[in-house]
Amino acid sequence: MSRIFGASEATNRIMQRIYLNGLAKLKNNSFKNEKAKMDWQEFVKTLTLEDLTLVTAKN
Repeated sequence: MSRIFGASEATNRIMQRIYLNGLAKLKNNSFKNEKAKMDWQEFVKTLTLEDLTLVTAKN
C-alpha cells in the first residue's frame, strides 16, 4: 500500500489548512475566543518565509 502524501507534504497540507482556516476566522472575526485567536497568531509568527509560501500557495 503506498502513501498518498509524503511525510513533509502531509505536514504542509495540515499547516496550510490551519493557516487558511485561521485567516478566514480572522476576516470574519469568528474565533471561539481571544485565546484561540492568539494561538493562531502565535502559529503564524513561527512560520518561516518558506512556510508562508507553502501555506499561501494555490492548489
